[in-house]
Order: sequence, then structure tokens, then C-alpha cells
Amino acid sequence: MSINLLPVTRSLCLINLWILIPIFCLATIHAQTPQQPEREQARKELQIIEGYLAAKDFDHPWIEWPDVEPGQLLDYLKVSKEGDQLRLEAITLARKYARPADLIKKPDAGSGYHHLAHDRLRFAWRILMETGVLRKGMSQEEASAILGPPNMVYENKTGGVYIVDWTYDSPMHVNPALRCTFKGGVIEKIERVSK
Repeated sequence: MSINLLPVTRSLCLINLWILIPIFCLATIHAQTPQQPEREQARKELQIIEGYLAAKDFDHPWIEWPDVEPGQLLDYLKVSKEGDQLRLEAITLARKYARPADLIKKPDAGSGYHHLAHDRLRFAWRILMETGVLRKGMSQEEASAILGPPNMVYENKTGGVYIVDWTYDSPMHVNPALRCTFKGGVIEKIERVSK
């Protein structure tokens, strides 16, 4: 007497398939969507950084960066969608402090202020670069709309390559600058440098 196991085997395969498909879908969604605790941690970091960057007390010779690692915020921003509210808040804060010329105070505000301005620029430029607001392929006019007028343009007459610097110009020994190499009228390379 022979037993035909084909219908039973086929049924087991379909049942397994119906079990595995939802598990696969949940795993995929879980891997692509930032987890709520990560979002809340990123939001807390952004609030701490925002409070620090808005400081108005410059009596201290050195204002310490808050005890927070903005790397978690950046990790969240890398996986967030373009319309994500937290992403938009971080970009708005970064744009507020991205223009070196807007941060320079006359008369000179002292070393405490300059250190804070350096931190503002480093944070702003990093967020804008990591989120693609400042990116390769932009024209100088597009970059200037975000960064303000550049401090220096180094022209190379051959090959259409030139370098543009946006520098925080202060009496400090070392100041942050954002350097863009342009080729064919668009940014080919962006780097943060010290001058």
C-alpha cells in the first residue's frame, strides 16, 4: 500500500511560507525604520546641543561642549526620511549657525565667544554635510546661499579647478574653515579645515 505525501508536503510548504513571509517583512521594516528609543535619544541630544549653542555667557575662557555624543544624532539622521520632523529641526539649527560671517562679533567678543562660534560652525557644517544639504555637485551660488559670501577664492586658470574657503576670521590662532574644490562650476570636494 503506497501513501501519496505530495499534498501533505505541499501544504506544509505553504504553511511555512505563510509563517516566514510576515517574519521577513517585519525584520525588513525593523531594519529600515529607526527605533523609537533611538529617535528619542537623538531628540534629547539635539535639545542639549541647541541649548549649548544658544549660550550667551562668555565670561568663561573656554565653554565646554556638552557631555553628549552627536554621533547618535547623526546616525539617526542618516536613516531618517527627508520629511522627518527631527531631521528638519536639526537642519534648521545647522543652517542658523552655518554662515561664518554672521557669527563674527564687532567689537571682538573674546575667546569664550570664539570657542562657541567654532563649535557652532563645526556642528552646523557636519550636520549639513551628513544630511546632503551641502554636497558635491552644488554650484558656488548654491553653497553661498547656505554659507554666506566666501572669504577667499583661489583660482587656478588651468582646468577650470578652483578652491573656495568660508572661514571664521578671528584673532584666535586656529579658526575653522570649510573648503570646497570646484571643477566645472560645481563642488567636487568638501572638507573642514583649520586656518
